[in-house]
Amino acid sequence: MIWLGDRSGYLSDWVTQQWVRATGRRVRLADYGWLDGPIGNTRIIGKSFFAEYARRRGLEVVERGTRGLMQDFSRLAGDRIDPEAVSPAVRDFYERTSEYELDAWSEWHGLYKPFGAALAVLFSRRLQQLNIPLSPLDSSKGMSSEVLQMWDRRAGQLVQTAWVRELRATGNILYAGSYSVCGVPGHPSPCVRSCFLCPMGALLF
Repeated sequence: MIWLGDRSGYLSDWVTQQWVRATGRRVRLADYGWLDGPIGNTRIIGKSFFAEYARRRGLEVVERGTRGLMQDFSRLAGDRIDPEAVSPAVRDFYERTSEYELDAWSEWHGLYKPFGAALAVLFSRRLQQLNIPLSPLDSSKGMSSEVLQMWDRRAGQLVQTAWVRELRATGNILYAGSYSVCGVPGHPSPCVRSCFLCPMGALLF
């Protein structure tokens, strides 16, 4: 891997970023506030990113007790959305995520496995992000689920929740994501924003 410095990161990441700039369009965050969230650094994502992110922004990290991706599911209420109509099991998961265990089993079709291996070599192993299992053995011991709430204590507000899932068999991070509630222009109610960190950027859902 060719290192271009702290500003640009690795060559493979820099090339990917240039492709995104060339094929995407530039927007002002002031006009698209729902896109404004955490972005990855140029070296590694992994477990440690969120502790440093919270420290820089003066947020308190809560990692004990019952923690959910959101504090209150009713925050999603809107003109045409009634959270009370959602299955209680779904609401419980979002409000008590730390109380749930996750398991997964995966197997690649032979034709696609080389692409998964290339993703692992070029990005996932190095960044400790999006380490999709390449064989059933990778997920044979299940995965851990670490939920970290980041609070603005002065405002008494949960800003966002980090959810880090690690494959126990390999120690690789499957997903490191941030979850928060935001408003999207043109949508009748608040939405859950899922943000998966990448070098100098993020994938938002």
